[in-house]
Amino acid sequence: MITISTTTTTCFIKFAMLRSAMRHQLRRRHLGPGVAGGRGLASVPKTSYSCSECGHRHSKWQGQCDNCHGWNHLQEVSNLPRRGGGKAAPRDWIQQSQSKPIRLNDVSLSQNVHRIKLADAEINWVLGGGIVPGSLTLIAGPPGVGKSTLSLQIAHMMANATQANNGAVLYVSGEESVGQVKMRADRLAHASPNLYLASETNIESIVGMVQSWDKATPCAGVMVDSIQTMYSAEINSTAGNVSQVKECTLQLLRLCKEADIPMIIIGHITKSGDIAGPKVLEHIVDTVVQLDGEAHSPNRFLRCTKNRFGTTSEVGVLSMTDAGLVPLKNPLQAFLSPSTSPHTTLLPRAWRKQPVV
Repeated sequence: MITISTTTTTCFIKFAMLRSAMRHQLRRRHLGPGVAGGRGLASVPKTSYSCSECGHRHSKWQGQCDNCHGWNHLQEVSNLPRRGGGKAAPRDWIQQSQSKPIRLNDVSLSQNVHRIKLADAEINWVLGGGIVPGSLTLIAGPPGVGKSTLSLQIAHMMANATQANNGAVLYVSGEESVGQVKMRADRLAHASPNLYLASETNIESIVGMVQSWDKATPCAGVMVDSIQTMYSAEINSTAGNVSQVKECTLQLLRLCKEADIPMIIIGHITKSGDIAGPKVLEHIVDTVVQLDGEAHSPNRFLRCTKNRFGTTSEVGVLSMTDAGLVPLKNPLQAFLSPSTSPHTTLLPRAWRKQPVV
């Protein structure tokens, strides 16, 4: 008969408890607290994949979205909580008094509700007569087509249009320094005294600039170039991510509605011709303007694919020159090529409401 002393038994018990604690610690480290605690649930992954077309989330990457069945639209997003802790109340631009239903005939429009007329007739024509205060406009186009040039020209024209009211326009670039923007402005001869420049990519800093603007020269417009370079400190992901683009656009939407100032943001185009970022970006903004052009041609075409304040049937024809984008004098003959061969005829056609030959 083998006898075991009390001391030996105590050592065995302590060793077993220590081994169990070490195993438990390893399980928590590799499987997460959900499994280690006996609840049978794995820890939430730090990242998932969101469809840029419909927003449906997937636990892992795959070629086709299960919801909209689109191909190659999944982008990695972070599942980590917001850096602010998620305790802040959701911000809304709608005042408490405006959330109550009002009879349509009792709604009175403010005397300040008017379109800002620009010096370019083609741009005014495409936008439906000018820029509406409190509107958010997205200008998209392929690389090198002239989006930054067009936005700087619009900022210059807005500054001149609001100069009578001592208004100022802020041009924010996340792709160029202030000196580089100044070089392009000098080349285009756009030196409005009410045009301000800033080089910033943090969206909270941009919102703070506008909110703390000098009341003596109120901010009458904001340009952001581009939305894919902006980031919010509240989102745990890099700039250009689906979550970042959506959050930054929503913050700009709240700002322009609260301050009743127009904002124009620049957007990139993917290789397939779609606007980069989530599809919800086009739903958030009020107006989507597309700037297109052909290779080795100075002609540019400006058209609206979405316009809450006007038609989408107009097309503006511009020409890229040393002085920037200028309206084409005779767009009817812009596509004619000289030909002396016999049996040549002209074919008129309508591109939306723009007749071309």
